[in-house]
Amino acid sequence: MMQTIENGVPRDMTRAEVLEWYESMSASPWLDFDSAQAGLSARIDAQSKSARDSITQAYSAGEMSSWPIKRSQALRFRATGDEADAPMLVDEAGYRRVSVSELADLVLAKADVLASLEARIAGESGYLQDQLRAADSMAAVEAFARAQGWLAAKPEMPELPPEEEPEPEEPSDPEPPVDPIDAEENADRG
Repeated sequence: MMQTIENGVPRDMTRAEVLEWYESMSASPWLDFDSAQAGLSARIDAQSKSARDSITQAYSAGEMSSWPIKRSQALRFRATGDEADAPMLVDEAGYRRVSVSELADLVLAKADVLASLEARIAGESGYLQDQLRAADSMAAVEAFARAQGWLAAKPEMPELPPEEEPEPEEPSDPEPPVDPIDAEENADRG
């Protein structure tokens, strides 16, 4: 029969072809439990990296490397009010033509926003990793992946065509029964 799929459901297929199609659509994309967990864990990590990269893509590595220094100096300056505790901020504030206090406020506000974003990314990533580690069977791993939208839902079993009836065999011409008396006479002649 001709095999076609309409709206994700097989049409014009034999019963055996439908069953084969359903098995192939329902099969796990992973070879085994360990490879499923490793692959999904890597996907979670990649998703987290992508989220972090989308936040930091506008900044150079040099600027980002200065953030911990600026934050540390801003916190010390807030605690003491002494500009000697914030030499980098003093220099930057001079070039920006703002006070050290204003710059310290900007640095700490930006650090809080970034810390909040990082907490969200790390928290969501950790939650997903915890859920994945809790999956103790291939079925549980697949259910986890489906819940994240990373694995298509298993298709509904379509209505199966009726089982095919075997074609009746055509009777062959039976040999006529042999009369035992004729058989004896024929044997004596031969």
